[in-house]
Amino acid sequence: MKTTFKKFIATNTRDIKCSKLYVGTNVGANIETAMKEAEDFIYIISPFISSDKIKFFSGLNNVTKKKLILCDTHSKSSPFNKDTLETLTNLFKKSDFQKYPELVNEKEYSMQQKLKNEKKKRNIWLSIFVISTSFLGALFYLKMYPSIYFVLLLFVIFLSLIGIFIYNTRKKSIRELFDSEILKLKKITPPNMKWKIETKIINSFGSPSASYTHLKIYLMDCPKLSKPGNIVTKAFLSSANFTKSGFSYNLEFALETTDFQTTKELLDFFNTLFKHNSCDFHSFDSLVKKLYNENLINH
Repeated sequence: MKTTFKKFIATNTRDIKCSKLYVGTNVGANIETAMKEAEDFIYIISPFISSDKIKFFSGLNNVTKKKLILCDTHSKSSPFNKDTLETLTNLFKKSDFQKYPELVNEKEYSMQQKLKNEKKKRNIWLSIFVISTSFLGALFYLKMYPSIYFVLLLFVIFLSLIGIFIYNTRKKSIRELFDSEILKLKKITPPNMKWKIETKIINSFGSPSASYTHLKIYLMDCPKLSKPGNIVTKAFLSSANFTKSGFSYNLEFALETTDFQTTKELLDFFNTLFKHNSCDFHSFDSLVKKLYNENLINH
């Protein structure tokens, strides 16, 4: 039985010191400024995300650790709507062909071996053709035709041409068969992929114990206030989702704080939620397969 996320929530209350409150439109500008200044980590909890914000987040190459927790946001029958699925594709990065399923590599290796064997046979027939043609040319030069050697050489040349023709036909057949098998395999097998950002997606509809996550928390280190061996954390508690409308257009609020005890508890909360085995997260493989079936990612 999975436990609810309520067990992670701190129940104590306190006055939050070292804080600023932003209310209105464009509250996300302050959050983005703090994210741009961060160097060690940025952790985000936001039910909704948008492609432009994921692009912004991915582009913060100066940050060592980036983690994101989001939530399926549609309904029990269809946890991810089309817009959300399209946004999720920006969290992926395609791998090289060599990292595709092992079965693809095995089939390719098998095809290469077959082609090598056929090429050896072709080279034998090609050698016979060259030698026979040379001897035939010598007979013409010596005017020793028609003779049994002349007829025999013509027959050998004919056989060698057939051998070369058969090789070319088999080569084409092997490649067509390989392409056909790989195409079938790719239709049912998504490519190997990996997150650009460490991400967990809460499955709100996956079990009776799951909770819909409505939190919007932004945590990052603050180099301006940090000292060697003492990293100061800046936190934003906000009503704004990690989306363009939430950050720029909607009337939202954001509470900024560097209060040590508050930021420590928020970091502990985030890390516990991110790592805890009892949390019902969507599996990475199932998400990749869903995106692949929707033709949003491909080989």
